Amino acid sequence: MITVPSYKEKEWILQNSKLSLSYSERGGVLSEVIHVSSSVNPLSFQLPRPDHPDSFYKGHFICAPRWGDPTIGEKEAGAIKHGDIGTQLWKTEKKSDTELGMTGVSLIDQIMVHRTVHLAIDSSVCIVTETLTNTSTVFRPVNLVQHPTLAAPFLDQDTLVFSNGQSVKFPDGSKPVENIHSFFLSPDETGWMVAVDKKSSLLFGYCWSGKHFPWIHHWIHEVDNRIVYRGLEFGTAALHISWEELKQGYQWEFQQQPACLFLDSLESRTFPYFLFMTSIPDTCETVDQVVLNSDHLYIKGNGTDMRLSF
Repeated sequence: MITVPSYKEKEWILQNSKLSLSYSERGGVLSEVIHVSSSVNPLSFQLPRPDHPDSFYKGHFICAPRWGDPTIGEKEAGAIKHGDIGTQLWKTEKKSDTELGMTGVSLIDQIMVHRTVHLAIDSSVCIVTETLTNTSTVFRPVNLVQHPTLAAPFLDQDTLVFSNGQSVKFPDGSKPVENIHSFFLSPDETGWMVAVDKKSSLLFGYCWSGKHFPWIHHWIHEVDNRIVYRGLEFGTAALHISWEELKQGYQWEFQQQPACLFLDSLESRTFPYFLFMTSIPDTCETVDQVVLNSDHLYIKGNGTDMRLSF
């Protein structure tokens, strides 16, 4: 049973001739993406947070400054799984039909995230830029993971998911979370993840530079052998473990690649990515490549050949 929050949060809607996006005040969550050809929202995922009664894991939320659980000391100090910023009330600095500027601040985790969202007038592509700032007085490890999560009615047993990256092979018994499947990108690669729902004739996905988000994680949650949620996660974190485990077990690296990043006091780092959703032809069977150009995306595959301008 889902408990309705006692606080009615605000929603900020961006809209053009192709897409409508809805961002929630609580957590800065992207809770809905709707294409003009359908009423189906791929990001209908919603799950209560056991550590915060007025918040949900829902839609596309972010994990920062940690991906996973806090250490024992952090938890005693009030830190929670995936970061307190996902429970805060975000503020807007700029809002129009196709532009949004919003900021979230966590006093417990001592970080700030500023996000800008740009939706071109007649485009199926949305450009998002997030700046993560260490507001503490110390040099420290941080991570930023994008956590868009698919759910019904877009998601069912027949939904197709495609992505790139080099598959991560874990030694026996060392995989932190069994139902998370991880991939790595080199800095010069364009990372991408795409989901195709033939029932609604929709293609939904993301792309970004590997130098900003080098890790891809597919979270697959099943109940009675049927898929219920599917996370299309990408970010700077390699492993779903605490800082203590990452330092002691891996010395901040995994498979000779950075497993997090470090920010000095008041230092910031900026991370852009692209979100897109479009209708698909009946011939669409696979997505084999997403090419990012200066003013458009090119989506290629078996029965798939689309150019999305932005």
